[in-house]
Amino acid sequence: MPARPDRQPGSFRGVSFLVPITGSDATLGRRAVSHEYPYRDTPWVDDMGRRAREFNVPVIIVGDDLTAQREALIDAFEQEGDDILVHPRWGAIRVQIGRVHWRTRSADSESFLVQCLEPGDNQYPSVQSDTSAVHKTAVEEALTASESAFDEVFSVIDDVA
Repeated sequence: MPARPDRQPGSFRGVSFLVPITGSDATLGRRAVSHEYPYRDTPWVDDMGRRAREFNVPVIIVGDDLTAQREALIDAFEQEGDDILVHPRWGAIRVQIGRVHWRTRSADSESFLVQCLEPGDNQYPSVQSDTSAVHKTAVEEALTASESAFDEVFSVIDDVA
């Protein structure tokens, strides 16, 4: 794929493509909620942490083998899980592919608009022990043990004359 000054090479999961230098954009910033109250002239803004980063990357494929390139790219985009996107401006970043729009097609090129999401780490929900079930099991075991111990020490003899 020949690169032009306005297009630089990129790749995802080993599949190469071109990226127009002026077409990519990103959504960044903070998650903020503005609280407005009755009879107050000023709001209060609640900072809820950094916003998940989202990159919209225009992707171009060119050449005689457009069908093979397109199919390889679609296969790479539809695989489960995150992977490394190599972008000429942002470098190598780990992304999860979201929506992919097939935008245009001409005789010698095709283009896509690819939504790339910051994958982050799955921290919640986390696995924890069920304390209620653990407590119930412990109580049942203690009752069984105490009944056995009682039966070993005490016995009732039916001594009726």
